[in-house]
Amino acid sequence: METVGWYSIIPPIVAIALAIKTREVYISLGLFVWLGWTIISDWNPVLGLVHGVNTFLDAVTSPGNARTLIFSALIGGIITLTQASGGMEGFVKWVEKMRLGHSRRRVSMFGIGVSMLLFLESNFGLLVSGSVTRPLFDR
Repeated sequence: METVGWYSIIPPIVAIALAIKTREVYISLGLFVWLGWTIISDWNPVLGLVHGVNTFLDAVTSPGNARTLIFSALIGGIITLTQASGGMEGFVKWVEKMRLGHSRRRVSMFGIGVSMLLFLESNFGLLVSGSVTRPLFDR
């Protein structure tokens, strides 16, 4: 793969700025991939799109990546189901009743503890601890 020099900084800057401005992360990441491949393809936007789509398909069809995506989707589904059924709200009330969440520092430490206890996969602990501690921080 050839080097593109300082142009390589353009896609992340554009993606970060767009994500902050529009709050649409997926669109920003898609633009990031397309713009990066466009630069590598000598500024040919059609080749950039083709390479970007091929890279995405290669990543999704890889068995290891597919398992990770499915696992993450299932965890997201479980978290959404727990929130919709009121389980998170009940857990937050229990944490407050046990006086584990009456200060920001305790909530932070509680979130770290939940992450460490649930470290099955790199994203699992983060997703669950974020879903659990966010309502505590909001109070």
